[in-house]
Amino acid sequence: MKRLAAILLLAATPALAEEPKPFDEFLTPDAVEAVRAIALDNIHLADCGAGPQTCTPATDAERADPPVTLELTESAMRTGIVSGLMEWCGLNWTLRSFQPMLVHHREASTLSKRQMVMLALIHGIQQGQMREVLKGSECDAETRTALHADMPGQELDPGIE
Repeated sequence: MKRLAAILLLAATPALAEEPKPFDEFLTPDAVEAVRAIALDNIHLADCGAGPQTCTPATDAERADPPVTLELTESAMRTGIVSGLMEWCGLNWTLRSFQPMLVHHREASTLSKRQMVMLALIHGIQQGQMREVLKGSECDAETRTALHADMPGQELDPGIE
């Protein structure tokens, strides 16, 4: 776990490390394409409106040319990895990982609502994979502190945040 604690945040920032990172097995080109396809196959289950209005099912055109790039897919998957680790460590992954990803894409790009929903689905799929991988193990204090270190201005308390 010490190696994980030292480099786990690099999983969310691919440009910072040249050596293989933990959880890279989730980010192979085939895995990225597969997760994007799963999200597209399930988009009709997601909320695309102001209320409980589900998205329309994926079209053949979207299957041929998906609404999000592989780069955006991988980025959302990396955030999902971090969110899964934060959830495992009892940190508030929604406020500290998921919402910042959404805010970043809202402010830094011109993604449509449907594209944003795709990113949220991709994130959730990857977070769920992490939940399964980590099931039955416990987050150690060093890993929890390493995850928290990227959140300036927020105190780390010993309880669940």
